[in-house]
Amino acid sequence: MIRNSFPRFIAPLVLASVLAVGCSSDDSTSTPTAPESTEQVAATPTDPTNTLPPTSTAAKDEPETGTPPTLSTNIEIDVESDAPVSASAVVGSPVRIHIVSDEESEFHLHGYDIELTGDDVVFDFVADQLGVFELEDHESGQLILTLEILAD
Repeated sequence: MIRNSFPRFIAPLVLASVLAVGCSSDDSTSTPTAPESTEQVAATPTDPTNTLPPTSTAAKDEPETGTPPTLSTNIEIDVESDAPVSASAVVGSPVRIHIVSDEESEFHLHGYDIELTGDDVVFDFVADQLGVFELEDHESGQLILTLEILAD
C-alpha cells in the first residue's frame, strides 16, 4: 500500500509503466520511460532552464538583409615607371593587381604562390591571409609590390 508519498493518481501510472516494461517484447536492456501526464507543470524560479540569461547568435554589426558589401582593391603598376609600389587591402576582400612591363617577365606573389608570365598580367585573388606579401620579377629579382593585408 502506498501512503502519501505519491499523489494518488501517480501510483497507478507508475505501476502500469512497470508492468508494461516487464511485458515488453523489447530487449532486456531497455529502460522504463516516465509516465505521460496530462498535467501542465509550471516553471519555478529555481528551474535551471529558466534561470539562464537570454542569448542571441545574431551579429549586431551585420545588416538584416545579409552581409555587408566587400570593397575590392585595384592596383595598377607600370614596372618601368612605378615599381616598387606599396599598397594595402582588407582581409576577405578581392584584390586585382594589373602589371604592365616593357619586357615579358615571370611575376611571383609570395605567400599566395601565384606566378604569372607576360608583359601585361593580372593577379586576381581574395585576400585571405593577414601579413605583408612581396610581388617580384623572378628573373631580375626586382621588387614590384609590397602588399599588406590588414584585419577589418
